[in-house]
Amino acid sequence: MALAGVAVICFWNGRVKKEQNNVVYEGAKVNVLPIKVFHGTTYAGLLDKIYATTAIDRRNFELNIICRYPISSQEYKPIPIKNDEGVELMLEVPSRSGVYCIEIYLEEEPAPLKAEAIALLTRETDGVEVGDDGNNNGAASSELSNYSPKIGNKKLKMEGRKWDGLNEDILVNVLGRVGMESLLLDAPFVCKSWYKASREPQCWENLIFPRYIKPNDLDYIS
Repeated sequence: MALAGVAVICFWNGRVKKEQNNVVYEGAKVNVLPIKVFHGTTYAGLLDKIYATTAIDRRNFELNIICRYPISSQEYKPIPIKNDEGVELMLEVPSRSGVYCIEIYLEEEPAPLKAEAIALLTRETDGVEVGDDGNNNGAASSELSNYSPKIGNKKLKMEGRKWDGLNEDILVNVLGRVGMESLLLDAPFVCKSWYKASREPQCWENLIFPRYIKPNDLDYIS
């Protein structure tokens, strides 16, 4: 017997807003698209289908899936879908409530700096000694090597190595994945070479905008 499919309406490019007895999805340019999800679909399978359908960049964005779940005929609650059990509960909505389709709301979050990107930075500094390289004196290099820059919420530690000694091509490759906020407010202030790399056009080809940028943060951008 073939597995039955359930009509699921996906909303993205917006944010979930909870009202007294309802859940709504707001945004300047909300996209809406129906998909068909079969009973027995796993959470990983649902994510694969959503990324393929919406064309959201999986490398740069993680998704929060919120189901507009009917508590009664006049009340809805936002239920996060995070595992296989959540997907199964979501797909049971039509049979339990009598609705014809399910609404899910997607919230995009910038993906954290990948472990492989940190590994690239670490591997690139192997064997680099602290000292004068012609651009910084010994004291400055020592101070630089003891500083641990932060990208997003990741604090990178490489004691006894110079952050200004990284290969520029690798550095540009990594900085292009860290997100707009870190690219503007963190990376340029590590050292001169990071500042130079952060201004390369390749770092700005795919911008990951943070949800909020405080007005005071813009004072550092000139």
